[in-house]
Amino acid sequence: MMGVEILQNENLKKHCTWRIGGNAEFFAKARSINDIKTLLKFDKNATILGNGSNVLINDNGIKGLTIKLELDEIKEYTRFVEVEAGVKLPYLASYYYKSGYGNLTFASGIPATVGGAIKSNAGAHGSSIGENIVWVEVLRDGKVVRLDNSECGFGYRISGFQKKDIVLKAAIKKIKQDKSDILEKTQNFMQYRRATQPGGFSAGSVFKAALLPCNAQFFTNIVRADVPILPKHETASGRMSPSAPTSTSTSPPNIKHNNSSFLIPHSSLNSPIPAGLLIDKCGLKGTRIGGTIISQKHANFILNIDNASSKDVLDLIDLIKEKVYNNFGLTLNEEIIKLGEF
Repeated sequence: MMGVEILQNENLKKHCTWRIGGNAEFFAKARSINDIKTLLKFDKNATILGNGSNVLINDNGIKGLTIKLELDEIKEYTRFVEVEAGVKLPYLASYYYKSGYGNLTFASGIPATVGGAIKSNAGAHGSSIGENIVWVEVLRDGKVVRLDNSECGFGYRISGFQKKDIVLKAAIKKIKQDKSDILEKTQNFMQYRRATQPGGFSAGSVFKAALLPCNAQFFTNIVRADVPILPKHETASGRMSPSAPTSTSTSPPNIKHNNSSFLIPHSSLNSPIPAGLLIDKCGLKGTRIGGTIISQKHANFILNIDNASSKDVLDLIDLIKEKVYNNFGLTLNEEIIKLGEF
């Protein structure tokens, strides 16, 4: 098709880090914007795939055309670096280090492409890709549209792009730092990642961190009522809460787990609680369903250890959500993206 090869019944397991999923009815790699436009004439509802590091693909595969983005050009300008969507974040972080730019050290271990990272506002170590964006170009209804950072709707692991928007390229800030400082920070991040995250086939963190609600039921069931959850009786949404406690105690709260309890860091009072912490305190590490298992090293990782199916993953996800809700009254939301008909 005008120089773009379209394959049939392509096995998608090899195109995702979980190594789970069926075949694509049709499959093609796009290496330019023109390739994407050409392929969308073949199937305007095509599924877009990056590095496949944050997706769960249905065992029955994906109907229609799946386009894997491999646009990988990098151009440097005075104020920013222009990066195409198929560039992998670790490669970009390495490019930034070699150029003496220190604002992407957090991305060195994230196995995503720039396009996928922008769509989900990927991040680590307190930073995210969204805060480094100047503008993003997307293909929307057949037209290339440029959106400034303020128009992208970046939030915690979310963005405001339309569902069918295809990220093409982005301008990313470049902030000069001493290369020795960049290297030290990168090495520390990578060492921490190796120490806390498992190897093997996974999609990284399955769930987003849980938000601390500010309501009476939460105080009654989960946190000691004599400890303030947010300063100035403010909820996570910024609204004033008339039921917030008035104590000025600085002790970290206990979240109750049945008849026991565990401490959460005081810093967590103003930030989401890691999902892995909640899953761990439910005693779920090592729980196995089919070919999947909850990692003993990091409870927010589900590993494919024996030819797992997408159903195995979903069943384990349902179990985790049920246990966390029953124990803590908190609802976990998936960070992964489901592809295919679920």
